[in-house]
Amino acid sequence: MEFIDSHLHLWDLNQKINSWVIKSNDAHLMQNFTLNEFLNSYTKEHTLAGFVTIEAADGDKTLDEVKWLSQLSQSLPPNIRYCHIAYIDTTQNPKEFNEELEKFKPFEIVKGFRDICSFSRNSNYSPSANDITLDEKKMLNFLENLKLLANNGYIYDCQMYPDQLLRIYPLIIESEVKTIIDHCGLPLLASDEEFIGWQSMLDKYMQSSVFFKLSGLEMNSNWDNRATIIKTIIDKISIDRLCYGSNFPLIRKDWLGELSNLLENIGLTSQQIEKIFIKNPLDFCFK
Repeated sequence: MEFIDSHLHLWDLNQKINSWVIKSNDAHLMQNFTLNEFLNSYTKEHTLAGFVTIEAADGDKTLDEVKWLSQLSQSLPPNIRYCHIAYIDTTQNPKEFNEELEKFKPFEIVKGFRDICSFSRNSNYSPSANDITLDEKKMLNFLENLKLLANNGYIYDCQMYPDQLLRIYPLIIESEVKTIIDHCGLPLLASDEEFIGWQSMLDKYMQSSVFFKLSGLEMNSNWDNRATIIKTIIDKISIDRLCYGSNFPLIRKDWLGELSNLLENIGLTSQQIEKIFIKNPLDFCFK
């Protein structure tokens, strides 16, 4: 099966730009994951047609990461498409935001930007110190910066929890920025209330052109609920707006094979499955 991976991370710890990896004290993560490791992570029955790296460097080292990846990408075979989503502070002053954007213009691999703003009191995974969606001034900056992304033809790669996604929905629509949401919208299924809240968010985004990545189900103890999550998001969001993503190397399971089986068991046709694994990420990230 041919596929495009819409969400993965690469790093070389010799670059000294990924301090969070060192601080994790995770023996699996505390090794180099460069092109060779990624290209060798798939079995021979699958053919890689392209991939998208997502920012993984320290915030003040994102330009160094882009330079490193640009150099690394020169060794890719010509038949493999590649692009990168860099980091940028989406709540900074719009003038400063625009100046930051200019620094990335020389790098053709940069197709968009991500700023992890996930905040939840109900999860151990809450990388943001506070909820930016409740800060009026930050939201004003956020809207203007999304408009700048849209005006410059960049993708907004969004990682937030369902309640946050509901609050920023009007801003995404008003800005008209091309948006993709990470990790199925970070569902929390510890309670019926949380599951209903996630479904309500999907109901809202059902009406939009926003894409979702089928990735990250190893997070928030969601692996055992993966079939429920995938079936629910497919029921709510158009097949034409769903993309496969591995979250390599953070995931330590065969998500490509597992997702293929889940989609077949749900009853998707081979043409629908092909959309999720190659056509949709190709259209969204490379056209």
